[in-house]
Amino acid sequence: MEMQSAVTYILLNCPEIQPYVNLFVNIRGNEDIYTEFSKWLRNYVYDEYSSVQYL
Repeated sequence: MEMQSAVTYILLNCPEIQPYVNLFVNIRGNEDIYTEFSKWLRNYVYDEYSSVQYL
């Protein structure tokens, strides 16, 4: 659990990730951001229908 907390902390403080944080909060609210955001982001990035583009 500590590793997930560290990953979430880093993601939430990364300016490039902020648009995805905002999207998550708009969809799911703030309540579960610390427990669910990193999992949600991983799924969102790998979703073929999302707007994330790979370089």
